[in-house]
Amino acid sequence: MATYKDIHGNNIPIRSSNPSNPITGEIWYNTTSNELKGEIFRTSAVFTSGGSLPVPRNFGAGGGASQNAAWIAGGGDGSGNNSNATYLYDGSTWSPSGNLGTTRSRISYGNSGPQTAGLAVGGFVPPSSIVANVEEFGGSTWTAGTNLPGGNQFHGGVGPQTANIVLGGGPALPGTSSLEYDGSAWTAGGSTSEGFAYYGLAGTDSGSCLAFYGATSPAASNRGTGESYDGTSWTTIVPSLPSQRTSGQAIGTPTNALFMGNSTTVNHWDGTTVSSQSAMSQSRGNGYIGGTAVAGVTSGGSAPGAVTAVEEFSGVGAATVTISSS
Repeated sequence: MATYKDIHGNNIPIRSSNPSNPITGEIWYNTTSNELKGEIFRTSAVFTSGGSLPVPRNFGAGGGASQNAAWIAGGGDGSGNNSNATYLYDGSTWSPSGNLGTTRSRISYGNSGPQTAGLAVGGFVPPSSIVANVEEFGGSTWTAGTNLPGGNQFHGGVGPQTANIVLGGGPALPGTSSLEYDGSAWTAGGSTSEGFAYYGLAGTDSGSCLAFYGATSPAASNRGTGESYDGTSWTTIVPSLPSQRTSGQAIGTPTNALFMGNSTTVNHWDGTTVSSQSAMSQSRGNGYIGGTAVAGVTSGGSAPGAVTAVEEFSGVGAATVTISSS
């Protein structure tokens, strides 16, 4: 039987850390973790259970740069009570952090920045206030940002404090306009061809994002198209979307994105085609999302009441994995 050296001409490399830019098929031994590692290309998303939230939550703000550094803030408990609490995720457990200044729910949906540069935009304060409040998170405390020009709720949002975009929502649902934030001021962005509400945006910042799914007019109907934003205008790139409900989560880039909920349904966009993926274990809508489309985490949400369930996912794309004998 041929050995690794017979095939590749050398022994398995021994390293103290994973390579920064491994190629598909590469194998090495990590002496720090004492694990055999390899680089693969995953063709379908995989969901596994993560550390549960300490309390049920939905309709809040959230984000995170990686699966092991996510955050959630605000939202409701499913019983009509809003929260100002913030929790940080390290890949296994959630820890409390600084509270929002304004207790609210229905804050912008999507990955709203890393733990060190998060954003909570707009929302709802019972019994009837749709607010314009904006707060910035520095990793432990929240400070006041520049408020929206007007109150907004149920809107999509994505990006860090200095390059955030919100789309749709509004006092009159669903809206088609977008607003961009540079860390100090909000400016008008492009408008979509269809209304957008009750769904997260996918993307990295205000110059590159996707609006798929979501609610549109008339009431109780859903968007039929997918649109991409280049920092100036929205362009239809999917003329006819597969059927999927609203109130879900979204994450990724214009060429690699995941869209999930309001059931266990998950779809993937590769820049050309929307394809069905393995389902989540927990049916959820109005939840939180962080990380990337390749390695992320979705938490809380409505099923239909608020839940504590957390799922980590490994999406389509290159990934470093641990190789075992089992």
